[in-house]
Amino acid sequence: MYAILAVLAFAWLAGCSDSSSSNSTSGSASGHTGDAFVYVASKGSDSISAFANDNSGALTPLAGSPFPSPNDVLWMAATRNGNFLYAASYKHNLVSGFSIDAASGVLKPLSCSSIATTGPQPSMITIAPSDKFLYTVNGGDSKTGQGEGITVFSIDSTGCLTFLQTIASTSLPREAAVERNGHFLYLTVKRGVDAYLISSDGRLTFQDAPAFDNFYDFLAAIAADPAADLLFVVDGNHAFSMVHVLTVDPATGALTQIADSPFGTDGGMAGAIAIDSQGAYVFVLNGAGLDPTAESVLSSQSVDSSGALNPVSSIAGEQGVTAFAVDPSGKFAYVGYIQTVNIVNAFTVNLGVLKQTGTTNTLPPSSIIVVRRP
Repeated sequence: MYAILAVLAFAWLAGCSDSSSSNSTSGSASGHTGDAFVYVASKGSDSISAFANDNSGALTPLAGSPFPSPNDVLWMAATRNGNFLYAASYKHNLVSGFSIDAASGVLKPLSCSSIATTGPQPSMITIAPSDKFLYTVNGGDSKTGQGEGITVFSIDSTGCLTFLQTIASTSLPREAAVERNGHFLYLTVKRGVDAYLISSDGRLTFQDAPAFDNFYDFLAAIAADPAADLLFVVDGNHAFSMVHVLTVDPATGALTQIADSPFGTDGGMAGAIAIDSQGAYVFVLNGAGLDPTAESVLSSQSVDSSGALNPVSSIAGEQGVTAFAVDPSGKFAYVGYIQTVNIVNAFTVNLGVLKQTGTTNTLPPSSIIVVRRP
C-alpha cells in the first residue's frame, strides 16, 4: 500500500461544489470497488472516521468507524507502505500510532512501551520516504512562544515510535517536507525555507545558510516531488497566490528557483498543496490561508520536465476549508470543510481535470489522509 496526503497550513481549508453530488450511504464497505481507504480526523473530537472509496471516489464508512483517537488531532500521516497511520494531538503534545488492516482498513491502536511526546502544539507530521523516521512540526507554546521546532522519532517494524531529538527552528515554523532521497528536510518559516541535513539515524542538523529566502511573502505549504528533485512551496499571502518551484541539489540540499517561477494559481490565500505519486500534477487549494471566510478554489497544474507548472483545471468552492488530500493513484481528491455543514467532497481527477462526484457527511474535519489498498 502507499499513502499520500496534502500539505495543509495551520488555517482551515475549504470544500468545493461544482457539479452534482450524492451522499455516501452508511454501513460496511465490504463491497467497495475503489483503490483506497480515506481517514478523516475531527478537531475537538476523540475519533477518526474511516471510509473506503469506490471507482467514482465516493466514500462508504468502514465497519467499526469512527475509531477512537486522541482529542484535537490537527494532522495525520501514514507510512508509504500503508501499514501504519499516525495522528498528532495539538492539545496533548503527542503522536498516536495505529496499524491499518490491509484488507478491511480497520485502525487498531499500537501497543508501545512509551508515549511519543512532542514539543508544544504539534501541528504537522511528515514521514521520511524510507518509512523509518517521523517528524512533527511544533508551533510552540501559544502564550510564551517557546518551543517552536521539530521533534524526531524513529519508526520500528511494529510501527512504534522512539524519541530521537527535538531541535529548535527559526520563527513561525509551518510545514515540513523530506525530499525524495531522504537526505534533507525542508521547513517553511516566516518568509523562507530552512534546510536540515538528515543523518543516517534520522536526526537533524540545521544548515546555517537559508535554503530559500522570500523577503516579502509568508510561505505556507510545501510538497516534495516523489519522482524528481523538486520542491513546491506555496506563498499564501497574496490576493493571487503563487507557487515557487525549486530544484533540490541531492548532494548539498541547495535549492534553486527554476526559470519563470513563481507560478500563479487561481485565487488567493493558498494554504495547501499536494502532488500525485507520479509527480505529474500539482494541486493547490486557495482560500485556505489565514482567513477562514475566504472563498476557495481547488486547481490543478501539470508539471513538465523542468518543473514548470501549466494550468489544467480549477473549481470554485465555498468557505471554511479544513482538510485536503489526494489519492495516491492521482485519480481522486478530497476536501473537507465546516463553514455551514461538516462534509468531505470527493473529486475525480482525469489527466488533471477536476470534477466533483460526491459529498459525505462527517464530524468536523481537521485532517484527511488517503491510503492505497494493496
